[in-house]
Amino acid sequence: WATLNHCWGPNPTFVRLTESNVNAFRANLSLDILPPTCRDAVTFCQSLGLEFLWIDSLCILQEGYSSNDDWLLHSKAMCRIYSITLVKIA
Repeated sequence: WATLNHCWGPNPTFVRLTESNVNAFRANLSLDILPPTCRDAVTFCQSLGLEFLWIDSLCILQEGYSSNDDWLLHSKAMCRIYSITLVKIA
């Protein structure tokens, strides 16, 4: 898999994973709604034949009742996620 590191800035306005959209994203996440950085990363991974791409804003709940629990769960795994990735996109 690949990982994407991208700058969010102080007040991110791009689409992120939340409790309100998690089910819709699981069913179908359209590339059209993603910011250019994420779309470019997907295209790059496809060109390399990589099937998985970790983007923290889309893999960890960013808002909602259980977002803190989700962050705690994934933050423990992030060192491993980033250390064994095949490609790091920054």
